[in-house]
Amino acid sequence: MSISLARAANSQRARKPVVTSVTDTSAYNYVVKSCFLEYIRTPRSQNLFQWTAGGDTVPVTEIQLHTSLLRCIRKEVDSYPYSSLHKGRILHEMFSRFRDEAEKRDVKESLKDGMSLQKIYGLFMQCCGSKKLEPMQVKECTLAFLAFIEYCINKVRSPDKTENVRRIISDVKRYYSAPVQPPLYQEVAYVFAKPEGAVREDILNYAGKLTELEYMDDVKKLLTDICTDNDRTSSFELDKDRQIWKNAESEALNQILKLHLASNVGQVDRRNSGFLREAAYNFIPSDATTYYRRVLMLACLRDLQLANSLDSVDYLSKESRSVLIMLSTNWRVKKSTRDIMELDVARELYVTKSMNIWVMVHIFQFVESQMMRVRIDIKDPWTVQDKIMYRNSLMTIYKYMIGTIVEQYSSLFLPPDGLDADVAEKFAFIDSYIASNDLFQGTEKEFRDTITVIRESVKFAAYNHFLGLINESNNNYLVIDKWRDVVRQAIEATKRVKARYTLPTEVEGIDITRWAAELQVGSWCAAQLANMAAEFSKEQIVHLRTELDREGTDLAIEDIKDIYSWQCRLRRIFLAEMPKAVYPLDVEGALFNYVYLWFDKRSSLPNEWVDGIFVPKFMDSQPQQRHSTSVFDMFQIFHQQMSLIKEFKWQNEYQVAKLYNVVMRSISKAIRLYLQNLQTKFVADVKPVSGEYSGKKQKGDVELKFSSETCVKMNNVEYIKSNLDQLEKSINAEALANLIATKERSTATSNFVFTIEVVEAEGLQACDANGLSDPYVELFDQSQKRSIGRTRTIYKDLNPRWNESFEYSVTHAVNIGANIWDEDLFGQRDHCGSCLFSLNPKEHHDFEPKETWIDIQPQGRLKVVTVMERDRDDIMFHLGKAFKEIQRIEDFMVKSIPGQFRMAISDELCLDTIRNVIKPSGFLSSMAKRILRPSGSEAVSTTSQGSLEERIGDAIDPFLNNYLLPIFKTLESTLTDMLKVTVMLETWNVILEHLELLVIPPLTAKAVQQKPLSDDEMTVIMSWVNVELLEFFHGEGHGPSIEALKSSEHFKIITLAKHYYQYTAQQLETDYNDMAIRNFERRSQMKLHPGIIGRMRTVLAHKNLGTMRQTAKQLRDARDVDNTEEVILRVLALKDVDRRLPRILRTRRQQADIRAVQAASRRSGPVFDRMQNMPAYNRNNGA
Repeated sequence: MSISLARAANSQRARKPVVTSVTDTSAYNYVVKSCFLEYIRTPRSQNLFQWTAGGDTVPVTEIQLHTSLLRCIRKEVDSYPYSSLHKGRILHEMFSRFRDEAEKRDVKESLKDGMSLQKIYGLFMQCCGSKKLEPMQVKECTLAFLAFIEYCINKVRSPDKTENVRRIISDVKRYYSAPVQPPLYQEVAYVFAKPEGAVREDILNYAGKLTELEYMDDVKKLLTDICTDNDRTSSFELDKDRQIWKNAESEALNQILKLHLASNVGQVDRRNSGFLREAAYNFIPSDATTYYRRVLMLACLRDLQLANSLDSVDYLSKESRSVLIMLSTNWRVKKSTRDIMELDVARELYVTKSMNIWVMVHIFQFVESQMMRVRIDIKDPWTVQDKIMYRNSLMTIYKYMIGTIVEQYSSLFLPPDGLDADVAEKFAFIDSYIASNDLFQGTEKEFRDTITVIRESVKFAAYNHFLGLINESNNNYLVIDKWRDVVRQAIEATKRVKARYTLPTEVEGIDITRWAAELQVGSWCAAQLANMAAEFSKEQIVHLRTELDREGTDLAIEDIKDIYSWQCRLRRIFLAEMPKAVYPLDVEGALFNYVYLWFDKRSSLPNEWVDGIFVPKFMDSQPQQRHSTSVFDMFQIFHQQMSLIKEFKWQNEYQVAKLYNVVMRSISKAIRLYLQNLQTKFVADVKPVSGEYSGKKQKGDVELKFSSETCVKMNNVEYIKSNLDQLEKSINAEALANLIATKERSTATSNFVFTIEVVEAEGLQACDANGLSDPYVELFDQSQKRSIGRTRTIYKDLNPRWNESFEYSVTHAVNIGANIWDEDLFGQRDHCGSCLFSLNPKEHHDFEPKETWIDIQPQGRLKVVTVMERDRDDIMFHLGKAFKEIQRIEDFMVKSIPGQFRMAISDELCLDTIRNVIKPSGFLSSMAKRILRPSGSEAVSTTSQGSLEERIGDAIDPFLNNYLLPIFKTLESTLTDMLKVTVMLETWNVILEHLELLVIPPLTAKAVQQKPLSDDEMTVIMSWVNVELLEFFHGEGHGPSIEALKSSEHFKIITLAKHYYQYTAQQLETDYNDMAIRNFERRSQMKLHPGIIGRMRTVLAHKNLGTMRQTAKQLRDARDVDNTEEVILRVLALKDVDRRLPRILRTRRQQADIRAVQAASRRSGPVFDRMQNMPAYNRNNGA
């Protein structure tokens, strides 16, 4: 029948009081007694008869003595001279007792069966034992008895085995003549740290006071207590277990008694008979387990000093084991109790920090292996005390380890205790040896509570450490320094704590995943520090704003970048440890205003950038790059601004886009300022000077030359265009602009950007003596007296065509003035006229071009096309402004160079030259060769002989090879390949444009005075175009390609004009009407309404090189639609005898008005009803 552990424990306490504390002295006394017991239980006579006799192999126990020896012993016992020995009285008494015992009947009967030396000696030792002799007396009696036996053998002279017996006696005498040493005295001295001599003396002092009989009395008492259920230390939870233990222990004690009786034949203890009750124990302590535990503790303390110093796991030495085995045998301590006791001692030593965790692991492994064998052995069940001790040990170790872990985590930032094991090892020990044990009473709730306690301790430690960081940083005067120092030290602290307290998932093959999953303390502490630093940063942001407002200063960009870098690292730590949590500080939102303010203020510095790099370094060209260092330095500044944003590694894409927008605004402004300065210097370079070809016969005429500096300026523009495009691609500007557009709602703006295209002028006033002018246009804001820009100069022309665009931003309607000037080589310029036009946002629609002819005072008119678009603070818009300005300056420069050739072209490629080729005139040919020859060269003789083909080539050869070729060589050596080709193509177009005007007049409603060319004159022009000029500009592959040259608009017009030259006026009108119908349908399919054409002129159409190329292609396609129509009408103007052309042009204007109204209707809603009443197309009247 079973009872509870508590009941069993109460039952045990009711039986007998037990010793609760044991002193080292009392434990030592019982150990000495046990050693003395071993000493007397294993005398030398016992070992004597385990030897072999001399060299023979016959055992001593088999050596039989003759029966006559016993008679001799009885006869000689009184006459033997034993009195001569030391203490002869005692020997006489012992011998007399021996004789009396030998005369007893039962002894005689036993000796008749076989008389051996061992039996005789055993009978004598019984006599000595009954007298309680001291060890030295026993020794003397033994030697005297052996001498007596040898004396009797010599008397009897028995022939059988006498020699063997004599040799045995001789060996025994030598053995007993050696010094006597008690067993295990050295081991006991080691355990109790006492001198060996003192321990030996203490053991031998019990001689004559205690004998083996007293121990037998102790055994009998134990047996009595077990049989009467009066044992004091063994209580069991189940009666079954008690009965098992009772039977096993009783059997063991009885066996001890039997062995004792067997080794002491004939010895009878007459002091007591039967079982002894309520008598004191002699050799066994009253509470053997408690005494045993104390000795075990002393042995462990002694051995662990060596184990800890050598980093060993052997916690008990061989000597200590020997002593403990002896005590457990003599004191009857159960095997399972001994094992659990070792565990309990290890618990106490570990808690008191006398034992490291690895020694305790070894103890647990050893004890568990022993307990597994005990559990298999059903004869050794556990007592209640064993289970309580085992359970208490597990719980104590668990609580202590958790307590040390909590304490260790509470001191995360202090140096670790060298004796404590790592946290992971403790968790591994708990999971491997404690939590998995059936007797451990821990629950899941206790596990969760433990996790909570540890986390709270970590949080508290982090809080205290962070407060210490704040206190240490209070010495900093500036808020930004204090803020930075605290954040930096917090990050360094997180690194240290993570490196030190990162739990693995496995330790020595032991899985601790459940602890690692819940207790990544290093990560948890790092997150807490990051969280506290974030809250601290919130406060510092407020303090920083107050400090900056008070001081009236701005935050340095280095400080912003530094603090942002630390804040980002702090945020990464927090999110890495707590990915599902929200970081308490919006780092970008807190610091963006400071960054944006810094970059925004930098946007007002383009003037300083340009002034700082333009003047001193402009002419320092790069020989290999063909551009100046000024433009390189400018882009270095741009890249520094861009790289500064990249170095921030800003995490908010929208805010990054805003920063790039501010920087791009500055870059765009700087580029436009640079280009304006560049244009001014370029105009001064290309302005004709004295000695250049001017169409006059002057002495000392020289050929036109361009300096390398002029070409470097053009290369700079090409460099700006290429690098700005790369810059736009590197930041993915269009994606950034789209991002800003999605985040910000579009709001109405009061800023408008007008693109003003100065197209052409007609009927200008002649300001030069030759009846012509060299006109250019200057635009200015009349109200602000602010210059907008100027066109290039068109030499010797009263109907110039510039096709140049300018941008101007307005907030309200303004009046723009246009001054037309005549450029003079010497003296002041002449005023050709002026006019005004308005830029009114209310009269314009976005991207809708407005074409206006403005009357010039005093004569002529100016054609201007204006396109409006709303100004915006947008990356692509800023890029568009820059690219459009680049394109304008590049066009200006490229067109300015061939513009210098116009006078030479008009003088050389004229009708007089053509007619001289057809009808040679030596005088004219000689004059042309003289004017165009290289300076300093000899006059070239000319003849009028040769075929027409030869005369055609000779007529243009001096102009090409002596005039243009040196200029192109200069351009080739200084310009980039792309610019060289561009300039050559532009020169090609200028020449073709001049020849085109010789073939057909400009399209006008007025009557023209020009006459059609003859077939021979057309043949000369077509030969120049298709042979001489084409081959010269192609230059065997060094110039533009044949395809590029033939794709020129003027080349196509000349080719078409030659085709239609053979048509009559009626045929030309018919073809025009058919062509007009097809082109009208084509326009409808292409949907190139004025809005689209207007967009092609806007800023956003020039936001990068790709859009600029696409815009140029669309404009070419739009012009191709009208080319054939215009060519037919221009040819018709030569043959318009019946004045049909004005009527056709009037109809074309009506069609243009219809398309404009249709475009407005598509923009404004339903088609206006008045469109139905407009004139429809009529094939018969050409409408």
